[in-house]
Amino acid sequence: MKKITYRILAISTSVILSACGGGGTSTSTSPAPIKMSGAVSGLKSGSVVIDINGANPITFSANGSYSDQIVNTNTNSYVLRVVSQPVNQTCTISSGYLTGVVDSLENVQIICATETLPVNVLVSGKVGFSGSTLVLSNNTSDQISITENGQYTFDLQIPYNSSYSVTVTDQPTGQTCTVVNGAGPEIVAAASNISVICAINTYKVSGVVSGLTGGQVTLIDNGTDSLTVGANGSFTFAVPVTYEGTFAVSIGQQPVGQTCVVTNNNPGPYVFNDISNIGVLCSP
Repeated sequence: MKKITYRILAISTSVILSACGGGGTSTSTSPAPIKMSGAVSGLKSGSVVIDINGANPITFSANGSYSDQIVNTNTNSYVLRVVSQPVNQTCTISSGYLTGVVDSLENVQIICATETLPVNVLVSGKVGFSGSTLVLSNNTSDQISITENGQYTFDLQIPYNSSYSVTVTDQPTGQTCTVVNGAGPEIVAAASNISVICAINTYKVSGVVSGLTGGQVTLIDNGTDSLTVGANGSFTFAVPVTYEGTFAVSIGQQPVGQTCVVTNNNPGPYVFNDISNIGVLCSP
């Protein structure tokens, strides 16, 4: 009896056997196809394309379960990746790397989510006072509190093709901040052109002249802002006073034949609103 020996040439998803010895024959077994199954979820429109080991592209155009997708059969290790995303969405694969596969790739989940975009805002001009805070809101709910100038990003990103609306919820103490380019509909990229410009509040200093019978009286505020009044009635200085500033109204030049005095001139060190009760009373 002739002795026959077998030598294993390769091991993978298929095994090739050859017979050694006189008169022997060789046999081979064709590998069975590998199939993939799973589900697609979250896909809004369009399609997502994946490939397996850099080949075998498969296109999915609808949500739901799938099965019997035939893929590469010549390896027991598989790398799955998304090669084409749907518009305004990002899809991921739950099991992107599989090893030890015998006959099928099971429960491969393709999960798609709508792309989200950040909303950025640049704050400038805010010099700040003690305890001063600026509060901004996006779409009335997402809020950020700001205490100094700089670039800020809202915590919540907004979905692709949706809108944003940035507004001032709370003004900082002694300042007024204005939003520029605060609204945008159907955006397809990060919102980056929004600016908030803050300025220190200013207040008018005004009052009433009475008793003036002729000529002119010259008034001075804070030693520099000069105003000449030639008739009874209201007056307002040209230069306003800043928040926490001071005012001091005095007579620069008396009218001929009269003497004018300033009343209600209480120049406190902290101005928080318009000063409108200054009186200038003139008499012979």
